[in-house]
Amino acid sequence: MSEAQLNFANEVGTEMSALLMTRALERLGDDEKWDQYTAVLSASLLVVAKILRESIDQGADPDAVVDFAATWLKDLLYPSS
Repeated sequence: MSEAQLNFANEVGTEMSALLMTRALERLGDDEKWDQYTAVLSASLLVVAKILRESIDQGADPDAVVDFAATWLKDLLYPSS
């Protein structure tokens, strides 16, 4: 991933995360944090699935697309030092 792509991903990811958490708080209240996180995760996964679906619809191998997404998720969850 180029530096420009990484910067874009970081900026938009931060914006989306903030918006999702704001919407969860507005609609679910702050009584149940687990419900908020579950709703935010579900919304995030729907966005990812829609984007991945477009790649698959254009002829990409579904297993390769899932592997690609899994690799990036691991890198984002466990960044190397």
